[in-house]
Amino acid sequence: MKEGDYFFHNHPSNTHKCLTTLDLTSLGVGSCVGTGMYLVAGMVAKNVAGPGVVFSFIIAAVASIFSGKKKA
Repeated sequence: MKEGDYFFHNHPSNTHKCLTTLDLTSLGVGSCVGTGMYLVAGMVAKNVAGPGVVFSFIIAAVASIFSGKKKA
């Protein structure tokens, strides 16, 4: 038995499994959809929008920062 095994097996933990199969499936689908949105935004920026998209992303980043600060 290694040193870390003693601590892991002999001390109870207060953490509980709280995510269900539906929760984990929703997280997976949400991450795939989110990734798809970033890909679509990149393709549109490349083919349609032009260099102005950089300013759009900067504005979105600033708005996101302000929103995060307000929630924190």
